[in-house]
Amino acid sequence: MAVLYPKTKPATLYKGVDLKAERAVHDILARLPEPYQVFCNPRANLKEQVEPLDRAIDFIILHPKRGILVIDVKGGEIVKEQNGYLSQYQASRKYYKIIEPVKQAQAALDALLDKCDRRFRTIIPVCIAVFFPDTARATFNQTENIYFFSEDLASMRLRARLEMLFPYPYQKYANPTFTADMEKLAEFLKIHSVVANSGKKQRPGSKPGMATKRTAAQKIPLHYWLLGLLAGIALMGLSYWLFHRLGSQLG
Repeated sequence: MAVLYPKTKPATLYKGVDLKAERAVHDILARLPEPYQVFCNPRANLKEQVEPLDRAIDFIILHPKRGILVIDVKGGEIVKEQNGYLSQYQASRKYYKIIEPVKQAQAALDALLDKCDRRFRTIIPVCIAVFFPDTARATFNQTENIYFFSEDLASMRLRARLEMLFPYPYQKYANPTFTADMEKLAEFLKIHSVVANSGKKQRPGSKPGMATKRTAAQKIPLHYWLLGLLAGIALMGLSYWLFHRLGSQLG
C-alpha cells in the first residue's frame, strides 16, 4: 500500500461536509501500491494567513523514479459552459463560479517547488490530474485523459490511468542525482502536508482536528486597544471640564 502523509485517520483529516469529495479521492489513493507516496494538502507556506496563490494542493502522488502527479479535486456539480470554461456550483451562495483547476494547481505547485528548490521546476517530471467525484462523465463533454469523473472512482482501470499520466520512459531518471532530488522533495512534502478541517488548514503546533482557542485580547489588535485608551482619557477630561464649568456657573 502507498504511504500517506500526514499520517492521520481520514475521519480527522477531512472532517468538514464540504470535504467529502477530497475524502473519497483520499480513500482511493490510499490503495495505490508501493513505492507510491501520497501527500495530502501540501502547501508552500504553513502560516495561517497566506496569499491566494499559495493555497494547498489537494494531493501529490510521488514515485521516486517517475516524478510527481498533482491532483486537484472539485466537488459538487461541475458544468462545461458553451465558451469552454468550467463552472462549479457554489451551494452556500447558490451560483456557478468559473474555475480553472489546472491553472490553479500549477500555480500552487510552482510556489511549493520554489520553496523547496527552484531547480525542481525543470528537472522533476510533473503531470496534473483533476477529479470531479460528484459529476458524471455522461453529463460532461470532456475527453482529455487528465479528467476523472464519479464513475471513474470505481473503475478497475483507475490505477492504470493514473500510472499512464506519469512520464515515460522513466529509465532515464534512474540515477543517483535524480534519486537524491526526489528524496529531498519527499522530505519537504512530509513537513508541508497538513490536516484539512472544513476547508481550513491546520495551524502549525495545534493538534489535528482541534480548533485553536484564542482569548478576546488576542483577537483585538494592539492599536485598537491604544485608541480605546486615548478615547477614554479624552472622555474623562471632557467630563471633568464640563463638571467644573457647570459648578462655576451655578456658584
